[in-house]
Amino acid sequence: MNLSSTRSSQRSFSPDPRFLPWLGLLAIIALVVLCAWPGMHAPLFSDDYPQLDRNEDFHHWTDVFQPDAFRFYRPVKNALFMAAAPFQKDLFNWHMFGLAAFLLATIGVHRIATIIFGKGRAAWFATAIWALSPSCMSTALWLSCANISLGVAFAALVFHFHERAASGNRWQWLIPALISQACALLCYESLIAVPGLLFLRDLQQRRAGIDRRTVVRYGLYTLATIAFLAVRHLYSAKQINAGNFHSGFDPDLTRWQLMVSAPWFLWRHFLMWVFPFGKLEVLGSYGWMKSTSPAALAFAWLFLGAMISAGLLLWKRLPAVSYGILFFLVASFPAGNFLPAFNGPIHDVYLTIPSIGLAIAVACAADALLSQWSRRRRQSDAGATAAAFLLLLLLAYRIPVCGAYSRYWAQAWSEPTRLMLLVSESRPFQFKVKGVVSCMLFNEGYVEQAEAIARETLAEAPWCSQARLALGHVLTEKGDDAAAEKHLQVIIREGDQQSDLMMPALANLAQIAAKDPKRRDEAAGICRGLLTEAPTRQPAALIVLLATIYQDDGNLPKARSTLEKGLKLHPGDRSMTEMLAKLEAGPTASLSEAPATPASR
Repeated sequence: MNLSSTRSSQRSFSPDPRFLPWLGLLAIIALVVLCAWPGMHAPLFSDDYPQLDRNEDFHHWTDVFQPDAFRFYRPVKNALFMAAAPFQKDLFNWHMFGLAAFLLATIGVHRIATIIFGKGRAAWFATAIWALSPSCMSTALWLSCANISLGVAFAALVFHFHERAASGNRWQWLIPALISQACALLCYESLIAVPGLLFLRDLQQRRAGIDRRTVVRYGLYTLATIAFLAVRHLYSAKQINAGNFHSGFDPDLTRWQLMVSAPWFLWRHFLMWVFPFGKLEVLGSYGWMKSTSPAALAFAWLFLGAMISAGLLLWKRLPAVSYGILFFLVASFPAGNFLPAFNGPIHDVYLTIPSIGLAIAVACAADALLSQWSRRRRQSDAGATAAAFLLLLLLAYRIPVCGAYSRYWAQAWSEPTRLMLLVSESRPFQFKVKGVVSCMLFNEGYVEQAEAIARETLAEAPWCSQARLALGHVLTEKGDDAAAEKHLQVIIREGDQQSDLMMPALANLAQIAAKDPKRRDEAAGICRGLLTEAPTRQPAALIVLLATIYQDDGNLPKARSTLEKGLKLHPGDRSMTEMLAKLEAGPTASLSEAPATPASR
């Protein structure tokens, strides 16, 4: 055999070093898709429904610059829902929007890691550790959080252009950096922390000081941020005040209690990332001295102090670890309630941005162990075995083990009731999750279980409207309409504070009122109002109820018209089809045959 031809053949099959980073990134993306796959047919969840209702008010693309369903100024989120709305019944394609956004975020995290570490294995480690973390799976699958993923992608562009501007003193790169920062803020307001993260990077690289270049750079970032806040205020988006109370909090919680609790929220999020098993939370709740103890709050403050100290002490010795820790702290600040903004207390999606810093810190440790193992192996040092063991343990835990749990969590997303039950067991006083579970169980036909959980939840959190809604439906199902109406009226009186529960509460009230001939007009008015306000969100049962009222009043043309319009909203619905056929044939259906309206979806 010709030796030279053999060597030439071997060279032809060797990968081009220029493409190695992209091959590694493609492998990470493939793993993310593999982990997310079980959740690609998960039903729409929680915030998705109010946002879809909100988007029905948008008739032109410029309408996306209005506040979203929760009065946050997130135009990119509005645009995402506008694009995805036609696919709300095609769940796979619906979730493709969220997954595609998350994959863009993964590419963005790789770019940030490359800026920190340079091209090589540490950047791969950081990207894989971040993307395969179970705490990121909700962001990948829940369209209501896809704007966060796109925000990370735009933040990566800010890092990219800022690095070019700062490292080479090339001012022209500040223009795309500022544009990217504006886009990031239009995705998610917590990315207001990006200039602080850039400043930390410049300090470590000794590029920041009291000089004209630094002042101009960060002065422009400050102006961009002030402009965003001004526009946000102009559009009457949610502001920081006690009136904007999140339903996950005990209503008696004060501002100072919230601020004192902020380090504990930080600790729970940190724990959720480090050890996610049984710790992941969606729609978490919090009550002062009910969710935790004074000792745990004191420990949380010590934890915060330890993290700050570690970030400062490792500043020169392990700069990437230091930067990762400080990145986590700074990125956690906007949503962390250190200022009493009454953001939701604990939620895995709040970790999406801060966990980039934790991934950088762990990747630096893994890379240091790999370098130590390589050096000691060449020197035949006995410590090489220990370094190799620690490296394998760390990477095995953070990539295949956490990746497998991410896939498990994606599967849980495909079964929302199971997801909520898992979250309810993560820690004490999860009243909001239990309230949601009680509604879900009722919708699935588990009436007794729904009643038990609803009553248990109201006993410890009488303000929980989700549990009150479920109990109202249970009592209606059991024929105790008077008791049911009392619970429903409480929800209705709360108005805007529980707007996502108003519609099912009103639908149930209409069902109760329709049983009384004296309240038939009231019931019909409620049905018409709901169908006018959000027709696509209303269940077929509500349309059948309205048609039945018209039928009992002898207004058969109106009953037919209502059913025909309803079939356009719910094509092929059996209850409406059968009732329309009966109307055409002549016989009437009694009001008692109208199906019950579901508690929520």
